[in-house]
Amino acid sequence: MAAYLSDVRARLQRAVIYPPKARRIGLHGDIRIRMRILADGRIDPDSVRVVGDGGHPVLITGALETVERVVLAAPPTPLIEIIAPIQFHLE
Repeated sequence: MAAYLSDVRARLQRAVIYPPKARRIGLHGDIRIRMRILADGRIDPDSVRVVGDGGHPVLITGALETVERVVLAAPPTPLIEIIAPIQFHLE
């Protein structure tokens, strides 16, 4: 399971597109997202939630868009729920 979760986090990070407005005004941070991954690797859209105090709305929107576009492998169990950080860091 640890390898699968690591793969999910890596795929999420590769799918991040830094919101142009966030880049322009220097926003950065981590948005934690709770999601349910179905047996075929799709994310149940009704399960997606921001966890904790959230963050700036521009970064939250970017994180939710990342979740919509990511393609995941099927999980090792038929249904899992995870909390994953989506990181927005300026380099």
